[in-house]
Amino acid sequence: MCQDPLEKFFGIIRQAAGPNDHPTTPTFLHLYKIISVYSVLKPPKYGNCTVVNSDTPKISLADIRDIFHEKTSERWEKIEKLKTKLDHLVENNEWETCDVLPVIDSGGESSVQD
Repeated sequence: MCQDPLEKFFGIIRQAAGPNDHPTTPTFLHLYKIISVYSVLKPPKYGNCTVVNSDTPKISLADIRDIFHEKTSERWEKIEKLKTKLDHLVENNEWETCDVLPVIDSGGESSVQD
């Protein structure tokens, strides 16, 4: 079994944690969620795929912000709308698995190598 993707993942988490080399469980989960959302919202800069329309994001930060700030039944409608958008992205193959872990240039500070 190749552990390179796993080592790369934990390297990204360590880089996102900043000076904290050993994040706690809540910090780790928070960083994981941030990296997961970041990779969906930001298209890849390079690779074997192209961005057809880079002017319009698939999911905007306003969509996510609206979901968490609303306390009414509208919130559930927005959650369903977000789920529909995500399902559409997955069904139409408009995302790549490698986008889940974005490339972060560490400037040689990490011991994890690609």
